[in-house]
Amino acid sequence: MKKHLIWLAWAFFLVLIPAIPIASFNLNYQAPSAQLLAYDLGIVAFVLWVEIAWIKQKPQWVEKTIGVDTLYKVITFLGVIALLGAGLHQLIAESASTLIKTTGIIAWILALVIAIYGLIALATKIPSRKLKINRYLRNIINSFAILVIVLIWIHVNVIPAIASIQPFMITFNIYAISAFNCYIYGWIKKRQHRK
Repeated sequence: MKKHLIWLAWAFFLVLIPAIPIASFNLNYQAPSAQLLAYDLGIVAFVLWVEIAWIKQKPQWVEKTIGVDTLYKVITFLGVIALLGAGLHQLIAESASTLIKTTGIIAWILALVIAIYGLIALATKIPSRKLKINRYLRNIINSFAILVIVLIWIHVNVIPAIASIQPFMITFNIYAISAFNCYIYGWIKKRQHRK
């Protein structure tokens, strides 16, 4: 019974949470199927990065049900899926604006660096958590993660046709604010822990 509840919680987390902004977008934006798919892939990637920001705070129920090691595997897995979704989004979506393209490409490159770091850390267990260099690396990676969210927020807000869709933008901004709050909370928690 407990196992079923865990799977239900993960299904909710991985399916329903991305479905909300996708539905609020698709119901309010008229476009060919290929273009909608491109935008949906971008939305999924963004939501997965928001979910990663939340998981990184190690909520107790998540840590207890799957353990810390699995937690890091889930973060890396979601990061890779988000990266693939964002990559496909870039390939399919059409954009005339330099700012839109630039913010999307930089966010994707930063996400790629984060994913590579995560895969190397999982595969080699190096660098060790005890090493000072790892603390610096993790701080850089965390900064990149925040930058990814900021760049995607800009990326979406500078597209007039999308920025004008109120139901989607409300949902999108709530998700973005949630991610920022997670990073701020994590930063405050680390500062308090060091004192």
